[in-house]
Amino acid sequence: MSLTNAQYDTIMRSYNRQEFSAKRKQTEHIEEVYQKIPRIKEITDTISSLSLATSKSLILSGGDVQKEMARFKEQIHELREEKANLLKQNGYPSDYLEIHYTCPDCKDTGFIENERCHCFKKAAIDLLYKQSHLEDILQKENFSTFKLDYYADNVTDSVTNQTPRQNMQKILSEIKKYIDTFGNHSPKVTNLVLFGLTGVGKTFLTHCIAKELIERTFSVIYISAIDFFDILSLAEFKNDEDAKIQEQYFKDCDLLIIDDLGTEINNSFINSVFFNIINERQLANKSIIISSNLNPKEMTGRYSERISSRLFGDYKFLKVVGDDLRRR
Repeated sequence: MSLTNAQYDTIMRSYNRQEFSAKRKQTEHIEEVYQKIPRIKEITDTISSLSLATSKSLILSGGDVQKEMARFKEQIHELREEKANLLKQNGYPSDYLEIHYTCPDCKDTGFIENERCHCFKKAAIDLLYKQSHLEDILQKENFSTFKLDYYADNVTDSVTNQTPRQNMQKILSEIKKYIDTFGNHSPKVTNLVLFGLTGVGKTFLTHCIAKELIERTFSVIYISAIDFFDILSLAEFKNDEDAKIQEQYFKDCDLLIIDDLGTEINNSFINSVFFNIINERQLANKSIIISSNLNPKEMTGRYSERISSRLFGDYKFLKVVGDDLRRR
């Protein structure tokens, strides 16, 4: 499970709040019942006294251990039965005085015998969805809603020499291979550039990838190129703390998806910070996916030689062809 220290701490703070809330609620229930039914407090105190007295007796007397334990269990059973009956007679459920954890399996600690509980995985996925900026849209745009038959199969693209549907089938094969091998600690991480005209499904494909990887508990940040560079500008020139935190997420997340590269205003600062991000992530063996309406030649003319060298050396370019699916 790929979580940063900050993400892990966020989840554990949530567990601490849940555990504290459960114990506080139990205390409130106990105080309420003790005030309304004083006999229940007497029973609780008696059970504690019996436990202590029986322990001392077993240690000091040297008597019949089995007989002592049998008598102790019988007394405790009778007291608990009386306690349960009193609660029921006064309209309380039998477990009203117990702690009610959000997850009874790990008791809101997140761990069962040093292993992460199933609820920890769910908490991690929920957090990753929230931080990805895609929490809602991924419910609509994913592989289960992807329609291959939107892509024509009766015309051939002059560059790919395939119909849009054949081309998309090939791209889907590449993408599923990318997902299945993601995070396998290979010597060189795979980066992708999805390029093509407006409306051919590039962004939809990045959403499909994001959902699959988040469900596998990888951290994914999805952001438009305009917002991406705006945040980096705020971090650099305004010393904005939130922007600096977000910039660190760009560097630390397992997958960074930059959508619509080329729509941002281009200048020397953009080229500089863009190179820094892709360079740092490459050194850390962390993946980037870029979608763009620009073709490779246009990217070469728009960005610095250093960026072009990285893109064409370390990224796999996948051209998406077809009609504007938004109109269709």
